[in-house]
Amino acid sequence: MPRFTTRDLISAALTLPLAIGVVVWLLQWALGSLCGSILIAEFPAPKKPLKASLYVRDCGATTDFSTQVSILDTSERTPPVPGNALVLDTDHGKAPAGSRGGPEVRVTWASDTVLLLAYHPRARVLHSATQVRGISIKYATFE
Repeated sequence: MPRFTTRDLISAALTLPLAIGVVVWLLQWALGSLCGSILIAEFPAPKKPLKASLYVRDCGATTDFSTQVSILDTSERTPPVPGNALVLDTDHGKAPAGSRGGPEVRVTWASDTVLLLAYHPRARVLHSATQVRGISIKYATFE
């Protein structure tokens, strides 16, 4: 029968949490890479070098699709995750889903400095900003 020394026990006590941490990190990295964004449309600002980017984010079968809006410079290609203006989902089917899986969002530039975002009243809002990059954001709902 093997005998363990105090040094062996201390070594195991220090190594085991490190190994568990590495496994958890690898799982989070692998699962995080399952997420993807699908660009729906881009809406250029009337006179500024900005655009409103509308996209759907999908992170696999265990999560709901989310619809996201970001205000970006016209030269930016990849939308930030999460959206810097609006993030919402169907709240497990309480709001109707659009053609891409997330709830429909209607995007309208009211002026060069005001963006209007409209969505179904039963959509669950996860993030909504009132101002991004000097643009005021106003919200409305539709049936």
